[in-house]
Amino acid sequence: MTDLSAITADLQAGRYTQAITEISSLLKTRLPSRTAAQLWNFLGFAYEQTRQFTDARQCYQQAIEITPDSAEYHNNLGILWAKLGNLQEAQLCFEQVLQRKPDAQSHLTLAQLCLQRHQLSKSLALTAQAHLLDSKWSAPIEHLFQLMESMAYQDNIFSDLQQQFNETGHSFYQIAMGAYYQALGDTKTAQKHLRQVLDKSESYGLLHYHLINSLHNDYRYTEALRWALQFYEATPSLANARTIISSLQEPIVFSQAHIAEIAEHLERYLDYFIKHHVQAPSHYREISVAQNLNFYHCYQLKAFRPLQKKLAQFYGLPQVVPPPAHPTEASRKPRLGILSHHFYNQSVMHLLQRALEHLMQSQHFEVFVFFCQGENHTREDHITERVRSQSDHFEVLPTHPMRAIHQVHQAQLDILIYPEIGMNAFVYVMASQRLARFQMVMSGHPVTTGLPHMDYFVSSQILETEHGQSHYSEKLITLPGLPDYAPVTVPPRASRQVLGLPESGSLYFCPMTLFKIHPDFDAVLKQILEKDAQGHVLFLAYNDLELRLQQRFHQSLGEALLPRIHFLPWSNRETFYQRLMACDVILDSFYFGGGNTSYQALGLGCPIVTLDLPWNRSRWTQTMYQLMDFTALIAKDPAHYAELAVSVATNSTWNQELRQTLQRKSTVLFDNPTWSESLLQFCQTLLHT
Repeated sequence: MTDLSAITADLQAGRYTQAITEISSLLKTRLPSRTAAQLWNFLGFAYEQTRQFTDARQCYQQAIEITPDSAEYHNNLGILWAKLGNLQEAQLCFEQVLQRKPDAQSHLTLAQLCLQRHQLSKSLALTAQAHLLDSKWSAPIEHLFQLMESMAYQDNIFSDLQQQFNETGHSFYQIAMGAYYQALGDTKTAQKHLRQVLDKSESYGLLHYHLINSLHNDYRYTEALRWALQFYEATPSLANARTIISSLQEPIVFSQAHIAEIAEHLERYLDYFIKHHVQAPSHYREISVAQNLNFYHCYQLKAFRPLQKKLAQFYGLPQVVPPPAHPTEASRKPRLGILSHHFYNQSVMHLLQRALEHLMQSQHFEVFVFFCQGENHTREDHITERVRSQSDHFEVLPTHPMRAIHQVHQAQLDILIYPEIGMNAFVYVMASQRLARFQMVMSGHPVTTGLPHMDYFVSSQILETEHGQSHYSEKLITLPGLPDYAPVTVPPRASRQVLGLPESGSLYFCPMTLFKIHPDFDAVLKQILEKDAQGHVLFLAYNDLELRLQQRFHQSLGEALLPRIHFLPWSNRETFYQRLMACDVILDSFYFGGGNTSYQALGLGCPIVTLDLPWNRSRWTQTMYQLMDFTALIAKDPAHYAELAVSVATNSTWNQELRQTLQRKSTVLFDNPTWSESLLQFCQTLLHT
């Protein structure tokens, strides 16, 4: 019997050219038919990996001719035909596979190809059979949800599913009905069907994920958490633990007691999971597509460093590549990397683009830009093209985190900068690794990371207090000034009527994303509306979160004040600026305040009231005022905040004086490269330490 272990080892190690030579030599000798067929199959695989597709096809066909009863050889040929785009031939091969090996995998493989060929009814029948053959396998259910996306608008599909369910009583068809309504966007009905299936059986793990994600998308976090806990109790695992952690956050919380309850649950579960589970590299992929990590907690909790360190411990991502060594070539230009999910028209780049470009244009570094676009997202625009043109290397990272980690590691970077960490799970995975000698994070998401391989948090001297280091797990680096910002183009004024604003009374505009509106802010709003009986408070509607916020306002403000709370639709940049200019005063949210919005409003000469607080995420407006040598609108406490806001809005003489002063003094915020130059100097200094 011929020993094929050496050839198998070559194929597994990727030594395809060597394997081709060895197999070709063996095939010239007398061999048992099944051994010859296996060698032809191996040769086809080796040719396929070296993109010699015609030779690969001929080899697979030769293997089939010798052993026509082999499902494996038909399957390999089918995969090759599909890769070459000949789906008809691929389907014929997979049908041959199904005849020879009618298991769940064969049914599902053919079902997936039928979906590609738009043979939807056949794909559904094959998927159902795959599930019936192996009800614990999640892949047929995942395919079912994809299939329903294509079948949702077919006539009679729901009645057919209902009939199948009535006749068989099998849960597969009720799952299909849930997937059908999910595809239609009727999440309430979809959730009803998924609940009914899960109430009968807890074995459908994937259904828990679909139901929990659907509830998250509907902002029904309390129910999502209940299902996550049920799932974990039925099937304890790291993935299910992460589902619980993702569910322990809400974009709109109702009170300090609500925040305390969430924090208590979060601490308790983190402690439990850290104690009882050992992390492994196998869960990189799952974390990289996790929901939000801990995004919303940043807007609600005050003491944040201990939580971030605990979350980093919970995710527990081990180092999977060796730390970069010092460069062997003394004459080599230092290599600086910038890694982000946000190289497009987005708030992170609005805030930091000029500072990053200053590094790229300096000629002191060979600059590598790594763009994490994520699953099925292509976000490229004029900002992307500008960054691409100014970097030495612009690389879109693979969507699989392990491949992305190795790609960045190959650059052998001296310095790696993350403009933000905490807004995207994939970036969090990358930041868990030591991919450069020195690693730093900037204030695109202005909270500490808790990650052990993040060396520096780069901030501002004025932005941080004397106790600023206590808020960070990284070493805090404070630079003079603030990130350079582009001057604001002042648009022509527009009337309140044209802008869709209340035409009488004072206008208090809080133009922040709604998850920044902390419950403590409600008391200030109430004071403002009670002090100014003709005043109106304006917000921007955002992803239906205004519905949740209105529910909270009903409790915290009282029904009588609600008619003077308004939610404006989002608009283009010019209309947004015109709204800022048309309002009497801008309200800076706390405990997470404005950044880009404050630059823009001050550049337009709009007075902003802000609260003196000790955290980076709270102090951007305050810091801008300090740079401007203007502190009149920095409130010392919430009561003072309300008093200042009403005074600015109702005292027209002072309001006009403020606008003139701010228009004049705000010029220091724009076209000011002080912070950017200091960042460049810090990076250069690092390499000499």
